[in-house]
Parts: sequence; structure tokens; C-alpha cells
Amino acid sequence: FLPYPWHGDAHQAVNVGPLVAAGGAIVRTDHIDTGRNLADAGRELADLARSPERRTAMRAALEALPEGRAAARAVAAAIIAARGP
Repeated sequence: FLPYPWHGDAHQAVNVGPLVAAGGAIVRTDHIDTGRNLADAGRELADLARSPERRTAMRAALEALPEGRAAARAVAAAIIAARGP
């Protein structure tokens, strides 16, 4: 996730916190500059693309989120559905 950088309270980063804490998501800073974003988030995405084991572990972490985290589970379900079977 690259939370929108112009929100003063950084609530998007806070909202995704349960997914990150569970090990199912990654948050990076939106540097607003394409080159800096590629250097930071792009590197992370490239590493993730090369690691099926890491993607599998992240998916398992999302699927294991507790039922009490309805919003986090909804986002996790959307991420899993977007990836496909």
C-alpha cells in the first residue's frame, strides 16, 4: 500500500495496520516523486514478485485474520479475490 500522502492524519496507513501486523500487507511511503517511489516501493514489489513463498505466506496471513476484524477481513478478501485462485 502507498497511502495517500496529503492526508494530515495518515489514516490510510493506520487503517491497513492490521493487515501489515498480520504479515499480509506491506506499506511504503508515497514520496510523491515517481523515481523515489520506484526506488522504494518498486524494489519491494520486485522482491515480492520473485518470491512465491512470500506471497503464499502473505495470503495465508490474510486468510487467517480473526473474525473480529471485519474491515481488515473485507480488505483481505478483496486482495485475495483480485489475485484469483
